[in-house]
Amino acid sequence: MHNLLNSLVLAQNGDGGIGIGMILFWVLIFGVFYFILIRPQQKQQKEHRKLLSELKAGDHIVTIGGFKGVITQVKEDGFKVRFAPEVELEIIKSAVGRRQGDEPKKKK
Repeated sequence: MHNLLNSLVLAQNGDGGIGIGMILFWVLIFGVFYFILIRPQQKQQKEHRKLLSELKAGDHIVTIGGFKGVITQVKEDGFKVRFAPEVELEIIKSAVGRRQGDEPKKKK
């Protein structure tokens, strides 16, 4: 606890306010978080929304649970998907993980 108080005292400048170095430190931390975590996640969500809007009957998909199937009907809030010759289920759009064949290229 004593070390924490000493750190806070040293971080302040002579008039009792927070130093410009401390402000720059927090701006830098926020910038790193934005470019490493937030921005890539937003880009991935945008690509997934685009994929969902482009899916049509006949597309082969993989669900987030790992099931492969073929879309037989597009609905407003989901899809009817055939997983086997006599097995057709209705799934919600957010359950679609990717279109089969759109796998990312593996690096060697």
